[in-house]
Amino acid sequence: TSYYLKDPKFYQDFSEQLFHQKSYPLAIRVLSNLAEIDLESPQFMRALSFRLAQEQNSHMRELSLIVARRVLSLRPEEPQSYLWVAISLANLANSNVESNIQKAEEYYNEAITLLEKVIMGNWSPRFSQIEITSCMELNRIV
Repeated sequence: TSYYLKDPKFYQDFSEQLFHQKSYPLAIRVLSNLAEIDLESPQFMRALSFRLAQEQNSHMRELSLIVARRVLSLRPEEPQSYLWVAISLANLANSNVESNIQKAEEYYNEAITLLEKVIMGNWSPRFSQIEITSCMELNRIV
């Protein structure tokens, strides 16, 4: 039993079932246990952020952005941290574009700034090709 408590896939699978049942508060609580396994684990926090971003709900996307920003603060040397914050911002902007155009524009502008940082940055060779993904995301926004 204790094996499952440390396995991120367990929390992802269980929360996925809850999301499908539209038990959002409970699904988020289960998924947030990923971050509690290891509070400083960008891997677990990214998984949480990715899953929250999949929901077509601006509140979930706001939570995704909060978690993505936390990962960025833990891993500023990794360009994918900037990329994921930019994607989260763009997703949130898309959710707000009809209700609050000014807020959506702020999100888009910040996303563009972060993507430019990734594209123009001098990153470790282990992050080769990240510029291509960032250019694709930038094109999607503009």
